[in-house]
Amino acid sequence: LTQYPVWMEGSFVEVSKTEVEENTHAWSLQLKKLLLQFREKDLPEPQRAAEAFLAKLTSFQALVPLIVQLRNPGLRDRHWERIHEKTGLSLKPDTAFTLTRAIEMKAM
Repeated sequence: LTQYPVWMEGSFVEVSKTEVEENTHAWSLQLKKLLLQFREKDLPEPQRAAEAFLAKLTSFQALVPLIVQLRNPGLRDRHWERIHEKTGLSLKPDTAFTLTRAIEMKAM
């Protein structure tokens, strides 16, 4: 869970697409198991917290396919230019570009 802020605020060019995919999947499974346990033990407060976190994670997971595609090492300048032409957004990541910035630009 410590990776989330790094992915959101750290340099997008440093984000590992494999790590994002694997960790979000693992976290989702863990949260679902926790939710079952909280329900079985009738623990409403932890259950609400887990549900809220799962909702946030589910929202983030919707971005994962785009993160994976934009972190493709095969993307060249011509690809970024084509993305710009289609979207009107300058998305070519540099070290200052963050996932938070991409979301703010409504690129994701």
